[in-house]
Amino acid sequence: MHVIFNCLSGQAFCEEERKKILNDVQKVVTAPKGHNITIAPPVSEFNNESPSLPVRVIDNNISMPVNVLNPDATHPYRQKEIINLIKDNTADDIKLNNYDMRVVNEIFKIKSNIVFCYNPRYSSPQYSQAFVDWVLKKITDNNNFFIQSRQEFKKLSNSK
Repeated sequence: MHVIFNCLSGQAFCEEERKKILNDVQKVVTAPKGHNITIAPPVSEFNNESPSLPVRVIDNNISMPVNVLNPDATHPYRQKEIINLIKDNTADDIKLNNYDMRVVNEIFKIKSNIVFCYNPRYSSPQYSQAFVDWVLKKITDNNNFFIQSRQEFKKLSNSK
């Protein structure tokens, strides 16, 4: 690793910067085996456009700050919007309705997959772009995805 010092402010500034860098390198070198070193911006760089809100999860001074993601940013779609997005991005012969979404939710356990679905306490589920992409890929791989999902759901329902 090469470090270029800006010595325009004088020798004292360079010496201070050199000490900071060596101290940081020492922290990396002496980190316990198996630990990961992560370089992240300080929490003070939070801005309102960021989809996350900085918080401390543990109530002690040595805990590390973590970002709690805003579900309205990570999972912006309701079921109605998911249906419209899928219809807009597939062929006209794909028929999709609320029942199909229920079927997919049940068969693939979507509501328990936090990458795909956020379940607010007092409102309907919200879905992520990852879920939209997953459904579109399923349709691309198998044009009868919803038809087969309905058939599988019917078998599961009849066996209960």
